[in-house]
Amino acid sequence: MKNQFKKNFNKSKGYPQVVERIDRSLNWRVILLAASLVAVIFLLPILYEFISNQIELARQAEILQASKDKKHDNPESVQPVTFKDILHTALLYDQQGNRRQAEILFHELMRQAARNTSYNEQMVALFPRAADFYSKGNEIPAKEVENLYLDALDAIKRFHGNDYYDYENVYRGLEKHYISQGRHKKAATQTKYLLEFYRRYYKDKNTQYAFVQPTTIRLGHNLLAAGQNIEARNVYKLALARAKTRGKSVSVIEKFIKKTYQQQQEQEHTSSIVEIPQVPASIDARNSTAPAPLSTSTGKDIISAIKALSQEGVYIEQFQEKDDRINIIGYADDNKSIAKYMRLIHKEVGEPTLNFLKQEEREQKKVSAFSIAMKK
Repeated sequence: MKNQFKKNFNKSKGYPQVVERIDRSLNWRVILLAASLVAVIFLLPILYEFISNQIELARQAEILQASKDKKHDNPESVQPVTFKDILHTALLYDQQGNRRQAEILFHELMRQAARNTSYNEQMVALFPRAADFYSKGNEIPAKEVENLYLDALDAIKRFHGNDYYDYENVYRGLEKHYISQGRHKKAATQTKYLLEFYRRYYKDKNTQYAFVQPTTIRLGHNLLAAGQNIEARNVYKLALARAKTRGKSVSVIEKFIKKTYQQQQEQEHTSSIVEIPQVPASIDARNSTAPAPLSTSTGKDIISAIKALSQEGVYIEQFQEKDDRINIIGYADDNKSIAKYMRLIHKEVGEPTLNFLKQEEREQKKVSAFSIAMKK
């Protein structure tokens, strides 16, 4: 009896453990089921859109294939594929990222367009979109992409005058194309055309501002990248005044204006370092406009005169005396400090010559090392 009782008791102890394992298993299944439902609900719209696009592409492909297969057998039973249908399919392939299939169709459309000796409405629809497509790849040379955009402009002008909506697409496409090639001055020209178009096309002031303001700032960027600092500054100031009139934030535009001054100063200082005026030895000293040194009797006098000058941002390491000159060797915080120092020497002591200028790293910071020569 005792043994039977123990046996039954041990069996009864195992029941809660089995039930607990079943509960845990059910909980995990419920969690997985809930997660699966959430994933299905979230992905269903994306999946639906993808399937719809694929069905549309398949339909267009079937139309094209049917047109080829049954062209001679029974042409009346097959719906003809129009130029517009092929262009639409090419654009769908491009949206799906299938450049290979899109390029096949664009190539066929361009081949058909090449048969015509004059522009037509099909070209007006094709050229801007083909130019946009080819500008994103390398199927044709960059020059041909540019010519395609220019052909698009000509075709649009012939058929629709000056206010057709596709002008925006072409000017913007050319602007991006030139920027990608580093031709920022050319890009700025297209941005100006785009601004003129917006002012003509949009009559509502609020809508016009929404398009004109960011395009004006982008024009400033292109001019600045082209090195036209003053022109860029004037454009930014125009955008600044327009933003103030509408009570918009101007802090970002003010930073752009400040950048035009900084870039202009950098260009001027770089020019002053590289192009140091030299007076030919054959010119009579009495006719020279260069300031006379304080004292050129000895090298010590020149060194003393130079040491007396302000050296803000410049650190002199040594003076080397040669037979006919003195070398000033040191480093500076930046090229601008060196240029300022050389102008001061030229004004107070004599004409300096820059032997070398290079970037180095000292005390974990970038500096400009230099050597300046002075004649005794």
